[in-house]
Amino acid sequence: MKGYYLSERPNLSITNSIKAMYDADIIFENADLKKLMPTCIAYEGDNKKHKLYKLLCVLKLKRACKNLNGEYIFIQYPTNLGNVKLFPHFIKNIARKNKVVFIINNLNGLKHQSAKLSKVDKEVLRRGFRIISQNKLMSEYLHQECRIPLNRLMSLDFLYYLTNSINVDSREKTNGIVYAGNLNESDAFINKYIENKIETKLHIYGESEKKELLDSDNTKYCGEFPTDIVNLKLKGSFGLVWGGSSIDSSEGKSGEYGKFNSPHKASLYIIARLPIITSKDSAISYLVKKYNIGFAIESLREIPSKIEELSDEQYQKMVSNITLIANRISTGKNLMDIIEEIVN
Repeated sequence: MKGYYLSERPNLSITNSIKAMYDADIIFENADLKKLMPTCIAYEGDNKKHKLYKLLCVLKLKRACKNLNGEYIFIQYPTNLGNVKLFPHFIKNIARKNKVVFIINNLNGLKHQSAKLSKVDKEVLRRGFRIISQNKLMSEYLHQECRIPLNRLMSLDFLYYLTNSINVDSREKTNGIVYAGNLNESDAFINKYIENKIETKLHIYGESEKKELLDSDNTKYCGEFPTDIVNLKLKGSFGLVWGGSSIDSSEGKSGEYGKFNSPHKASLYIIARLPIITSKDSAISYLVKKYNIGFAIESLREIPSKIEELSDEQYQKMVSNITLIANRISTGKNLMDIIEEIVN
């Protein structure tokens, strides 16, 4: 037996926001890890019924771990049980006798609040035998902010995105750019993209309450698709990762969080075999440069000239490089390799 995992597979339709949680569970199963207990269902809302359910889950989990000693226990973070007051105490107890490994899906303190992790986050993460972060810059942040030794931190580079259907269509360099995601959080920069008449066509995918406003001379709303086929629907030559409301800098909460995380949309673009355009301030900009799978910019205004400067041969090299990464993240091999390194 290699170890155990806490199942987080949601009892909801699989959207991009929870697909990483779902995929990690499948990868744990493929790595021959044993499920600790029935899945902790990701209920929407936070009413008394759901709080009681989560409390009961923690108590069941405590019983399931009672006789474990010296085992590897893999837990996605943040977990669906993370807002239960007993959870930090539970982690403290099992970490005394076992090797708890956290896989970081999000750092909510950075994503939603004041660029600081909460006291509880720090307390829980410090108990980790190993922490699998999204990338090198996130690992460095956890080292500095939580005082976690670097030898306990490991990095994925890009999040896994399981699919049986990598896009195999040929890609050609054009002025077509893809932007996919939660459009209700991105409409400010899209509006400015339209107003400033940037001379590249932005193909927009995702859920939106203002679909009728997303079509213009330089933008086109292309619809919303299930996560298992959306990569096959993306039409363009590049995928855009951008945060905030400005076209001249990646700012605001999403822009700040982008300095530390590897966005799930970047993994979507990779399995769609779309070279990535991102902010020079983003955490993935060094990965885009390292693997030669796109380019980084300071302002969206730079995109037309950057594409113009790129030769067809250079573009095809990016597509070739991105295909190699797509083969790893579409099967979960990037996470599987780290699991194997930890337990063997």
